[in-house]
Amino acid sequence: MHYIYYFDVAALPVYGVILYTIAIRRNLQLKRSRLFLAIVVCGLFSAIASLMGSLSRDQMNSLGISAFHALVSDYIFFFFHLTCVLIFTMYFIETLESRPSLKATWLSISIFYVLALILLATNPFTKKMFYMTEDGAYHRGSLIWLLYFCAFMYFGSTFFFTIKFRKTIRKDRYISLLSMQFLPLIANIIQYFVPELLLANFCLSLAILALYITLESPSEFMDNITGLQNADSFFIKFRVEAQRKKRMNIIVICIRNLEAWDKQIGDANTDRLLVLVGKFLTGLSPNITAYALERGEYALTIQSGFNYEIKQYSKFATEAITDRFEDPFEWGSYTIKFNQCTCLLSMPNDVRDVETMQDILQLVKVKAESDSIDSLNIEDLDINGIKRTKLIALKLETAKEDDSIIFHFLPVKNAATGKIDTLQSELDLSVTELGLVPAKEVLQIAQTNGTASLVSRLSLAKLLKFMSENDLTRYGIKTIEIIMSLPELLRADEAERLAKFVDYYHVPRSMIRFVIIKDMIISYEDMVTKSVRMMKEMGFSFVMENYGNGYTNEKALSNTPVDVVTIDRHLTAEAKMNPTADRMLRTSVKNLKELGFTVKAEHIENEEEERYALDIGCDLLQGYYYSKPIPMEELTGFLEGGDMNG
Repeated sequence: MHYIYYFDVAALPVYGVILYTIAIRRNLQLKRSRLFLAIVVCGLFSAIASLMGSLSRDQMNSLGISAFHALVSDYIFFFFHLTCVLIFTMYFIETLESRPSLKATWLSISIFYVLALILLATNPFTKKMFYMTEDGAYHRGSLIWLLYFCAFMYFGSTFFFTIKFRKTIRKDRYISLLSMQFLPLIANIIQYFVPELLLANFCLSLAILALYITLESPSEFMDNITGLQNADSFFIKFRVEAQRKKRMNIIVICIRNLEAWDKQIGDANTDRLLVLVGKFLTGLSPNITAYALERGEYALTIQSGFNYEIKQYSKFATEAITDRFEDPFEWGSYTIKFNQCTCLLSMPNDVRDVETMQDILQLVKVKAESDSIDSLNIEDLDINGIKRTKLIALKLETAKEDDSIIFHFLPVKNAATGKIDTLQSELDLSVTELGLVPAKEVLQIAQTNGTASLVSRLSLAKLLKFMSENDLTRYGIKTIEIIMSLPELLRADEAERLAKFVDYYHVPRSMIRFVIIKDMIISYEDMVTKSVRMMKEMGFSFVMENYGNGYTNEKALSNTPVDVVTIDRHLTAEAKMNPTADRMLRTSVKNLKELGFTVKAEHIENEEEERYALDIGCDLLQGYYYSKPIPMEELTGFLEGGDMNG
């Protein structure tokens, strides 16, 4: 029999390419790097042994090679081939993160491997697996099927878990895992019926290459500027060490003023400086691994056997970083000063899970950008605040399905008539863990995560439906106020869309008064003014909140077509006690009314505050003095009671 060993030859450069790439990326320590490297090495030795065995049998007579040498090559081939299958099974289970216990998993998957090794070890005496005659002819024994059975059991178990946990991995990785199972299986079946076609190792090398590209690809875990491991690699390591319950100290470093550097020395030079920073952090110690999380944000992980050693390395690292970045240095014709903020964390004392770690990193970055402090403690970070934000953002995504947007109403008294003719709507979001979340916080978070338009439309639809089902005009209600988000004001076609939306519910447009925040007008004056003018032409009116920071906002309002201006509550509180503030507030109210605005005072809580608001000339009055927030389902009952005149 003459073997076609060209496939074994072709497998060698495939393994060579993988090993070469791993070698040049040797600083990259991924979750399964050691297991994957073991798979590659076992596959390589398996291919070499298979090639040597086939060459030995083909050249036995011409070169005088003994049958013993050919059999040794076969034993090496089977050993590494089976070991490769065993390690892949463990690699596969860790990839899916489906193992209940590390020791139990290794024990269970090693049973068939040990059985196969016993069969190979006894084969020289029993010759039940395979043997070779002196003329070089290779023969299969009666129990060879047991070796194939062991391999097939691994295939069956991994295939079962692949189907069961397919939704936990990306599609390309799922296909690669299947190829790692089916390609060698198909090749072994072909080779069983056509022994001279040595296809198994070549197909195995292709499957390993596919795994390397999709699961172990270094490019996905490297920062393209510094060359350090990136945030994905950091969180993978964090998750693994947390599962292993190992101590780890983490130093987070955020460099300030990168935008100023970009303007001063250019983006390219700033990136070169970041490369130097990365090299410095990498060279601190062999026990310290540096990660580039974002541009100018780094994490150092410190790992050692004892808690004392970890503390010492942490102290050394923080002192070295402080000394290195303390003094300015020359860069071309510029003097550069690194202003960094450092935060030292401990796992598991300060942080236990990936989600909390992500929250901490975000808070450190915000603190570094907004404060001038050089170091942070875990106590300085409001982790509960960011968890609250996440809960609200998650609830906003399902607000349409679970009807979690809730309305309350506050009556607004008309000073001229002494009656309630306006309702101020208060939008709340019902979150199980937090209770009712107020509108301003909801819209602020919605604007950040891109759901502001959705929230505005859902809330407006709910309000319009309520108004169409309940004729509020029979109770003397002329206007209902509802807060409007910034994205809605910046849409070019918003006026026409809103008009159609309101008309659909058969609600008079004149009854809708949109509440906008002063900062929207100041920040986006031209765009907001144009949008508001178009909406006013459609019949809507507007009220601006939070007037009065500095008492000098008349200029900002002079060209803005709002109808009502709300006086900031802090102004009225201060003006009642400060004669100078009182005169300034009276002047502001007078100027607003001369400009044609209706002035509204909020948070009236007693008779004294009502008298003061009327005395300075306010037209509309709102506060708990008239009513606490009224749930939507109780509003008509409240209005029917007739107790509306304060």
